[in-house]
Amino acid sequence: MSTFHINNLSELPTVAKAIIDLSKEKKIIAFYGAMGAGKTTLIKEISKQLGVKGVTGSPTFSLINEYHSTDGTIIYHFDFYRIKNINEAYDIGYEDYFYSNNYCFI
Repeated sequence: MSTFHINNLSELPTVAKAIIDLSKEKKIIAFYGAMGAGKTTLIKEISKQLGVKGVTGSPTFSLINEYHSTDGTIIYHFDFYRIKNINEAYDIGYEDYFYSNNYCFI
């Protein structure tokens, strides 16, 4: 498991690239931090570097956002903040996403 600490926004591109480089085989990545810490901002930068064009944002209300890169890569961005128990994760079909071999940012 790798841990990154970002002290200012200028570090985002470097950290995003490091995460991409480390995630070639393991595409399910969990981001931990307090609300407002910048998790979605980091995921936006990673998505941008993976070739996503267009709007990316927090999936707070939808629980899952799906992004497509210019090379066909699919990225799933999850917000499990509102999930109260494991059954809710099963109900949204998390297994289909996690076993898809696409990026899953949680």
